[in-house]
Amino acid sequence: MVEYHADDYGLFVEQSKRILTCITDGACNGVSIMPNSPYLGECMKMLEEAGVLVGSGTAPAARNPGFMERVPGGSASEQGGVRRVRITVHLNLVEGRALCAPDQVSLLTDDKGIFRIGFGKLFLGSYLPGRTRLRRQICREFRAQIRACLPYMPADDVRLDSHTHTHMAPVVFDAMMDAAAAENLQIANIRIPAEVPSIYRKHRSELTDQAFINRIKVLVLNFCARRNLRKYKNTAFAPCLKNPAVFAGVMCSGRMNPTNVSAIRADLEAEAAARDAELELLFHPGAVYEPEDIAQITLDGDREFLTDRRRDQEAESLIMLAEA
Repeated sequence: MVEYHADDYGLFVEQSKRILTCITDGACNGVSIMPNSPYLGECMKMLEEAGVLVGSGTAPAARNPGFMERVPGGSASEQGGVRRVRITVHLNLVEGRALCAPDQVSLLTDDKGIFRIGFGKLFLGSYLPGRTRLRRQICREFRAQIRACLPYMPADDVRLDSHTHTHMAPVVFDAMMDAAAAENLQIANIRIPAEVPSIYRKHRSELTDQAFINRIKVLVLNFCARRNLRKYKNTAFAPCLKNPAVFAGVMCSGRMNPTNVSAIRADLEAEAAARDAELELLFHPGAVYEPEDIAQITLDGDREFLTDRRRDQEAESLIMLAEA
């Protein structure tokens, strides 16, 4: 299966409507939902009303394994002419307000509960004294975020990734696994954003608007992927990590435009077939243009990334893929 995935759903209402268009009119068949967004419930209701989710209620209460119609293999599919989308928890340590009280996650937030940490600090914190306390606080926040999202997915099809891929930092990955064990989750998938650099080298003359920083991100994430897969290969979570999906979306982060997607798509599909694995193409089509929403963004990097007009090009890619 090829999953055309959109991150950041539920962050804001108008932004989420732009992602929803990529589901109803495009190829998007998976979304990651923002657990700590005050607009999450309203945005999930939009998915239900669009017919891509099936549920018995609109307000999250207890775990509701029937909210999303079950399909073979837990995959997105066409049923009755309506696409069902995969829902993934977009664990978030960098944008907005924590769900836990500030004194419970003081290493992650300021005294108002706003996240004040990033991937770099989390990566370094994985190897510095104090990492045990950091791991406990991340686990605590992740448990709260997972609980906020469980009403929107089947209990036996829990899927995890994270905002800015912070779950790949070693201490964060360990805390995520702690949270999954503590919540007794049945994990169907954990995103492992490890890319295949040779594919991009092969097509470098065709790729447009590339950013050098994305190469650094790929190197770091590929390093983290090797560590995390090695550490958990013989644990209870091994089944969901045994053969991770072939992934694309970091090397061209913010630049998954039609030209770039067309250049790499066939080789990615061939790589997935060779591994007998799924393929995930990650997009960020949910641009934030409303001034009242921009004013609520707390992470400087997010403000630039979320308001980037290139997101419209990524939405165009998803429309193009539906027409292919």
